[in-house]
Amino acid sequence: MIVKGNKHRVFQIFDFINIINLDAALVILFWTELICNDLGISPNQIPKLVFFFCTWLGYSADRFLEIFGRVQDSITSKRHLIFRNNKKVFMLVWFSMLVFSIYLSVKCFSSLQIFYCLGLLVFVILNQFQSLYQIPCVELMFPKNIRTSLILSLTCCYLPFFLIKEFSSELIFLLIILGVLFWINCSKIKSWENSAKYRQGNVIENYKLQKLAKVITAILVASFIISFSMEFFFTEIGFVLTILILAYLDRSKLEPNLKRVLLDQVYWMIPSLILLLRWL
Repeated sequence: MIVKGNKHRVFQIFDFINIINLDAALVILFWTELICNDLGISPNQIPKLVFFFCTWLGYSADRFLEIFGRVQDSITSKRHLIFRNNKKVFMLVWFSMLVFSIYLSVKCFSSLQIFYCLGLLVFVILNQFQSLYQIPCVELMFPKNIRTSLILSLTCCYLPFFLIKEFSSELIFLLIILGVLFWINCSKIKSWENSAKYRQGNVIENYKLQKLAKVITAILVASFIISFSMEFFFTEIGFVLTILILAYLDRSKLEPNLKRVLLDQVYWMIPSLILLLRWL
């Protein structure tokens, strides 16, 4: 009973982290730190804090605005409703964090770094515009899971790109692999959410999505084997462990919502645990 109660409390913590969209910010924080550790660079803590805040700002705004752009038959979850139901508190926290992030950015980033940050910001705004208005041709070529994965991957690699002393083609490869890893997360979660709806109309789409995710996962694993690099040893170990746990969750008989929450936490817990073991 005690063990079962502890498991329930742990899941409640994970669920709360997911509902307030903190997990995406933790993903950025720990994967960035892991990549920097492998490269032997030590960025100032403030830039990492800025990206942590900005990731939360982007994700929370997306969840808040998505309510107004969602199709009528989609499920409106707790993570979509929490900010709308607490609008005044959310707006106060959101704008306070925005002002604080801008202040930190101006204080610690160079003009060139701010310029590139603005480029990433434009990408985020365009992604949000597309999420709200669902332009068919754009959605067909660049669906949201691809756009989101690319934004996350670029954010994780931003500081390493700027601080690395010499250009590394392996870092470009890492950017792509990280994007694929995030895409698998988005695709798996979407397939689990579709399966939770129990609607015939989602069966074909869900089947295709699962097949595609398996093919991409196989390609990702093959890429690790072919291009394994000691330079990014711990980062690649993080990739492999994440894929293995994802495969386990996918085959498990857990409820779709439980799998979704756990997978989102796995994506930040794996790099954080590797970092902890390296520091011990």
